[in-house]
Amino acid sequence: MLGIARTTTGGPLPALSFYLRGTPPGPNRQRGQHWAETYRSQQEWKGDTALVAKDAMNKSGITDFPWPAVDIALTFRFAKATRRDIPNLVAAAKPIIDGIVAAGIVKDDSYVYLDEVRCRVQRHLEPQPGVVVLVTPCAHR
Repeated sequence: MLGIARTTTGGPLPALSFYLRGTPPGPNRQRGQHWAETYRSQQEWKGDTALVAKDAMNKSGITDFPWPAVDIALTFRFAKATRRDIPNLVAAAKPIIDGIVAAGIVKDDSYVYLDEVRCRVQRHLEPQPGVVVLVTPCAHR
């Protein structure tokens, strides 16, 4: 699942952006799975996200991690045109957010440190499904 790290600086605040190949399984895909298989999958996504996020941190030149609070925007990209349930994507995003915390971008995933989390589906199809992750520090902190 590993992805590609890249950084952006568009604007007064720095931003960290990276791409994860594939999409994490949501609650519908995990329904009926043994709890250990669900746990293994979530830990794999968390660990892979942390690796890609750390790579993006190293390439960014930004040194003031962890940020006091962040906004996270996740853009899910799919190869097939089927209906997508946004609340299930929000649930599927949990191991990605845990990986961002594990990478040290932000201290915790509580409301004190996460100001906003947005999940959206890219409207046009891509040959390779994945998730574009954009993490920005909050301006008000």
